[in-house]
Formats: sequence, structure tokens, C-alpha cells
Amino acid sequence: MTTTVPPGDEVPRGGATRRRAEIVCVTAIAVKTVFALALLPLAPSLLGTDPVLLEALRGSTSAMASGGAFARVGEVSLVLAVLAPLPTLLFATPFFWWAGRLWGPKAAAVLGGGHPKARSGRSAPALIWSASVGSRSRWRHTSRFRRRSSTRPRAGQG
Repeated sequence: MTTTVPPGDEVPRGGATRRRAEIVCVTAIAVKTVFALALLPLAPSLLGTDPVLLEALRGSTSAMASGGAFARVGEVSLVLAVLAPLPTLLFATPFFWWAGRLWGPKAAAVLGGGHPKARSGRSAPALIWSASVGSRSRWRHTSRFRRRSSTRPRAGQG
């Protein structure tokens, strides 16, 4: 199966342009990681006092939960508590997508152990389908999850 890449969405093939793209991508992901680790000591002190600032700086789950709790009791605006972590959470997302475009096929070939489907790209849609739809339909039809017959008395009925 051959995939076509829309114009303007092309990955640089080789040479200095690709090398520059790889360096920018890795640098952005490394900066996000170092930033998150450097702010880790601030979490305990800001968690109970200023969770919205902590949400904006780190975007951690605990900061978002604390921000929601502060919004619930009226200490901060709910809109602010929801919007504060978005820039931090969404900063690295384009770079992870870009890393997948740059190294995804090679990583799939390496992780697939040379299996032909790992190189063709045909296994990804099947894997996504089986993980989301196929697995649900399998467990739903097992006898363990079927509804009990109405002729049996339920617990506490008799």
C-alpha cells in the first residue's frame, strides 16, 4: 500500500535540510522535557496555593485537579482553570507529530523486527481498529458479561 503525501506536507528526504529538521525536532522535545523536570520541585509549593500558575507552567494532572477544585469553591475562574494548561500541554504535540513523520517508518520497521507488514504501513489501521473496535466487540459477547436470565432470583430477592 502506497500512501500519498499532500504537497506542503512533505518530509525532507535527505541532506542538510533533513538534518536541520531532525535537530529542531529533537531540540524542541528536549527543551519541553528539561522544562518539565526543572519545574518539578515547584509542584508541592504551588499545588495548594496557586494551582492555576502551576497549571500554566507544568500542565500536570495534579495541577489541573487542584485548579478544578479551586474553581469549584470559587477561588479562581473555571474558564481560567480550563484554559491555563493548554499552551503547556499543546507545545510539544506538533513536535511529536513531526518526529513520527521523520522517524516513524524506520521505527516501525525496527520494532516490527523485519516483518513485512511493519514496512508496508498496512498494519497500523488494522492495529488501531482491533484496539478500539475489535477488542470491545469480543468482550461484549462472552458469557461472563451476558445479562442474567430473568427466571433466576437476584440477590436479596429470595
